[in-house]
Amino acid sequence: MTKYCNKNEFGYEGYTDDLTELELSDDAAYMNWGSKWQTPSDEQWTELRTECTWTWTKQNDVNGYLVSSKINDNTIFLSAGGYHYNNSLYDTGTSDYYWSRTVNADNPSNAYGIYFNSSNVYRNGSIRFNGQSIRPVRSK
Repeated sequence: MTKYCNKNEFGYEGYTDDLTELELSDDAAYMNWGSKWQTPSDEQWTELRTECTWTWTKQNDVNGYLVSSKINDNTIFLSAGGYHYNNSLYDTGTSDYYWSRTVNADNPSNAYGIYFNSSNVYRNGSIRFNGQSIRPVRSK
């Protein structure tokens, strides 16, 4: 780890940079969708988790959560697409992990996001090389 590292024990001596959020050039949402988009922060995922109603449902034959704002009529569907690990796809249709752009400052080999299955939604920290979903948000 020579980027997004704040502790020598997780990287190489002298390569700590204290970055805890993705720079735009490393953000898949920004790079693929353009300058109006970015991967959500841990804070944004937390707000979505706590300020919305999450209903497990199916849309177009795809399992996932319909997330509804408690403040306005806005909704978003988050599919249960599973995750990639060691070139294999796991848990398609039953769960998903979504990345945030926020690195875990206490363990910079991990980044935050959310994990969900049909009965729970959690804040999650996963090792950064896992293949997880990204749900872009419009940046301000």
